[in-house]
Amino acid sequence: MLMKTNADEIILQLVMEEVITDQAVLRARLEERGVTLTQPTLSRRLQKLAIRKVQGRYAHFEPLRESHRLTFTLDRSPPNLIVIRTAPGFAQALGLRIDELKLEAVAGTLAGDDTVFVALRSAHVLEELCARLEVLLANAP
Repeated sequence: MLMKTNADEIILQLVMEEVITDQAVLRARLEERGVTLTQPTLSRRLQKLAIRKVQGRYAHFEPLRESHRLTFTLDRSPPNLIVIRTAPGFAQALGLRIDELKLEAVAGTLAGDDTVFVALRSAHVLEELCARLEVLLANAP
């Protein structure tokens, strides 16, 4: 059996490079690489490594920490779309933050790994909302 750190590195590598849809598949892929884990142990490792199942597959997420400032770029995509790019693993937290603001002009958000699409209810609020989001997100913890 491999050391814990090597097993963790292999788990991270697998979920970042492959589409892993359930723990049985992940356990099989680990065994191919010489790592044997019980299902409860694998579950604990996934939790420790910040790996979650999202949209039917496992993915690694870096949680937002207060010690790290959120970095992002904001691009306008007329007539009613704002595209926000951030570091890998931060987009979903950023999209959730925007949703929590409950801005009347926002119809909804769609977040991937490093990109958030913000759909606006009306094209005439694009410039105003871009400026407002830049201020709100720049001051976020």
